[in-house]
Amino acid sequence: SESATACDSYTWSVNGQTYTVGGTYTHVGTNAAGCPHTTTLNLTINQSTSSSESATACDSYTWAANGTTYTVGGIYTHITTNAAGCPHTATLNLVIHDSPVASCSVLNHVSCFGESDGAVSVTATGGTGPYTISGTTTGLSQGTYTFMVTDVNGCTSTCTVTINEPTKVEASSTASTPANCGSSDGSASVTATGGAGGYSYSWSPGGQTGSTATGLAPGVYTVTITDADNCTGTATVTVGGVGGQPDPAGQIAGPAGACRNQSGVVFTVPPVSGATSYIWTLPIGATGSSTSNSITVSFSNTYAGGFICVTPENTCGLGIQSCLNVPVLTVRPAQPGFIIGNNLLCGGGVFSFSVPAMTNATNYFWSVTGSGVVIVSGQGTPSVQISVPTTFGQGTISVRGENCIGNTSTRTMVITGKPAHSMSLNGPLSVCANTSGVAYSIDPVLNASSYSWTTTGDIVAAPSNTNSVMLNFGPGFTSGTLTVTTHNICGTFDKTYTIRSVPFMPGGISGPGTNLCNLTGVTYSIAAIPGATGYTWTVPSGVNIITNTGTSITVNFTAAFTGTGNICVTADNSCGSSSARCYSVTARPAPPASPSGLASVCKTNAAATYTIPPVPGATHYLWSISGGATPGTSTIGTTSQNFNFTTATSTTAVITVNAVNACGFSQPGKRTVTVNLACREASTSVSNTVQIYPNPANDRTTVSFEAASSANYLIKLHDILGNEVMVAEFAAGKGLNNYEINLNKFAKGMYLLSVQTEGNPAQTLRLVVE
Repeated sequence: SESATACDSYTWSVNGQTYTVGGTYTHVGTNAAGCPHTTTLNLTINQSTSSSESATACDSYTWAANGTTYTVGGIYTHITTNAAGCPHTATLNLVIHDSPVASCSVLNHVSCFGESDGAVSVTATGGTGPYTISGTTTGLSQGTYTFMVTDVNGCTSTCTVTINEPTKVEASSTASTPANCGSSDGSASVTATGGAGGYSYSWSPGGQTGSTATGLAPGVYTVTITDADNCTGTATVTVGGVGGQPDPAGQIAGPAGACRNQSGVVFTVPPVSGATSYIWTLPIGATGSSTSNSITVSFSNTYAGGFICVTPENTCGLGIQSCLNVPVLTVRPAQPGFIIGNNLLCGGGVFSFSVPAMTNATNYFWSVTGSGVVIVSGQGTPSVQISVPTTFGQGTISVRGENCIGNTSTRTMVITGKPAHSMSLNGPLSVCANTSGVAYSIDPVLNASSYSWTTTGDIVAAPSNTNSVMLNFGPGFTSGTLTVTTHNICGTFDKTYTIRSVPFMPGGISGPGTNLCNLTGVTYSIAAIPGATGYTWTVPSGVNIITNTGTSITVNFTAAFTGTGNICVTADNSCGSSSARCYSVTARPAPPASPSGLASVCKTNAAATYTIPPVPGATHYLWSISGGATPGTSTIGTTSQNFNFTTATSTTAVITVNAVNACGFSQPGKRTVTVNLACREASTSVSNTVQIYPNPANDRTTVSFEAASSANYLIKLHDILGNEVMVAEFAAGKGLNNYEINLNKFAKGMYLLSVQTEGNPAQTLRLVVE
């Protein structure tokens, strides 16, 4: 027997046979003794493998299979050994494109310092056109630029070019000879530098054209320098005066920079001794005018930075000028660093705080919080002084940087005096009696050096000088307080918390309280109570709870509930229930407001009107009056009612009105009216002698009255609810008049009958129909 492993095929030397499939093979031959000899072959055949890939590249390609870099396209193979130890042939189908060659050249450099008029030319050869070029090739300022050329195959090439600019045309030095006071014998000169040379000069005022101007009076002169390429620069020279000229100008105060298109920027210099006026000179792009020691400046959209200068002057000449560099601001200030200063401020006093200077900041805006804390000085600068009262507990000081581009974020420091705080208590607010080892704490208080804990009620606190404490609640505990005192070198601060065995009484119950007659789906609710695990609601008889979610219930008011009752709720926990919070509810309407109308009337007033606002849910209203006066009938049952005071017997009458719905009468609204029994009003067209007979009546009754003159009269009849059941127009003559009413169509009961002529009050009497 023998074993063999081969790739793809195997030729057995025993029998010369070639096998391409693995397996067990036998061959029977003859041994030396002439007997059969069987030979066995255990054969394993493994297969060769292959793979193929395609790639496209620019200029060259490195095949990961063999690490070889190819610069020419074609078909490439690489043979390795696979996992079975047999040959693995990898084939690469490769396409190579030539990359273009980019070339950059300068068409023209920047003409003058600070300009943006440079231009370049970018061309390409090779590769496969057409080409695309990245970047802008014109309107360039000084600098180095890189351009990329891409052909249609995506192959790229770059080139780099540098745009130069001439140096700035400016004066490297200036000099002047002072003029005698009141004379024009001074001189000024400049030495130019930068640009292309070949300078020319133009002085203003005066128009002289040399590097030196002569015959000058004291003053400030501006010279424009132009080089051979027509690039310009300016300089100012002050020609002093010999005699009593002003002292030198001090340092100019103003922002550390300016933005383009910014206006209203103020610069000042301290008043100069001997100066009667000031000459301000501004850089190109800045405008403003002033002869005082302060100037307001506007900056254009072309402002490129420069010096603002001021020269003091008087009749004898000029003082030495002072200048301030005002660069262009293009970014907001750097973020503020940490505030420097002590954060523990004891007692009353003034304390200083500062912040490192912020790059590009033209203003520092400070703010403070805390009762009685104020900024004393330094607003707008990197350092301030603040005043704090002796009672100071806690506050903050904050600062941000500002300029014309924008503001930084705010840097804030917490400052403390006495260790005041508003921390909530960590721990249960409801604990049952005979409970031990209950942990309480507050969050750490800034600058508190220690804590002390005291209790009231049947509560014992374990010793502690930290921000946490353990409490034991005795058998008599129902409620008590826990006070934590925070300490530091500035003093102490107490805060007290209430702990109960049962929850606090719930707060007010929300929901409607009146006009609940036969209403359904009415909701009442309370706010959740800390420490409560449930709530118990009770309602009056005739009211059914439909749903109960704990802090709210929905109820139906049935026909059995027609009066007034209480909806109550307690907050519950494992220790018991709180006191009940109750809310009065009634099926009847809310009481009407006090009627509005005359506070004082004459006895002769037969139709004084009183009104109330409508009461929600009221179907009608019941009016009455005391003191002998009687209600009219024109508006019975409504929010307005007339009263006849001609029958009054008392100097005081009380008007009472009840709102009515299907469940009954509300509590009354009342109004007391003073009745003057002696005063008189103009007589009415209906005398006070209106009579009804018979009264009570059965089938007919007669109304009898005297009329002051002939006129049309209205005779009306209202039932006790105010409904108008009859109205008749009657042409009455002067003197006694009678009008008969047929009562057969009216139900038995009480009625109010009124007699009235147009524009006059009605006379009203009661009529009983039997």
